[in-house]
Amino acid sequence: MTSSDIQIRMRVISSPTNNMRYVLIDAQFVLGSDVQLRRHEAAGHPQSGSLKFKDTSLKAASAPQIKLNLPAPSFSNPNHTIYPVHSMPRGYFITFEGLDGSGKTTQLRRLAASLESEGHKVVTLRQPGGTVLGDRIRSILLDSRSEATLGPIAPLAEMALMFADRAQSIHEIILPALASGAIVLCDRYTDSSEAYQGAGRQLGSERILAMHRAVCDDLQPDLTLLLLPPLDSSLHRARRRNQRSMQQKGTDEGRFEREGDEFYRRIYHAYEAIAARDPQRVVAVRDDAGIEQIFARIREIVSTRIPAPVA
Repeated sequence: MTSSDIQIRMRVISSPTNNMRYVLIDAQFVLGSDVQLRRHEAAGHPQSGSLKFKDTSLKAASAPQIKLNLPAPSFSNPNHTIYPVHSMPRGYFITFEGLDGSGKTTQLRRLAASLESEGHKVVTLRQPGGTVLGDRIRSILLDSRSEATLGPIAPLAEMALMFADRAQSIHEIILPALASGAIVLCDRYTDSSEAYQGAGRQLGSERILAMHRAVCDDLQPDLTLLLLPPLDSSLHRARRRNQRSMQQKGTDEGRFEREGDEFYRRIYHAYEAIAARDPQRVVAVRDDAGIEQIFARIREIVSTRIPAPVA
């Protein structure tokens, strides 16, 4: 192996545990490899470093080593990859986004089963929810009956609760799963807050993105699958599903579905703007096709990002 065989992709993270920022290299393409970074920091920001690859599939005595000198990272470069310094996760973070009724939850479950059948370790979660704290927050934010007890929930309070849930799930589920090498599939993430609270509640994108930087340490997904079937069909499915859930289970998560069509048009256009702004991360699936056809498209997208594990 020579240095010409290696492609480097970097990203930067702010560690939620100690507020330090680090640079590490995404070397997932070096299968079965051990990656170490020697770094120099000034005021908590890495200035330069060198990376050493060691092929642990060979005997230690004959393992080839390559050292690459790296330039100082740019923290604003969108091509950089974000990981905590104390571990080199070989996991992958995928989020599913879209309106309620877009089919994202069904597709997340299908993708999880498919990846697990290939031998990947997969962790799934939803937002809000997924933790004890998050489930309590979910019951407040989504149940249309909660405001009868609590009173109207202010848009800023709604935003703050969404991010409280998100910070807890990052700390409790997402970062530990990535550090263990798992593929994390998350049903909604900050794009939902930008669409629903930023556009739907008209709080603005910048306020949401600032909260994400402050509360989530700017942790970004590696890939976002945005399901965008036509607006009318999504709303019809979501409202029908919530009515069925009320009849069968007595549960009501229709607090958002009771909003008018203009609210959802703002959300839909916000999702389109997010996809246009970040095309490397966000892949929009706009077809209003059947479950199988949509899943085939999703599987095609994911297979280009995540190769099958080596036995």
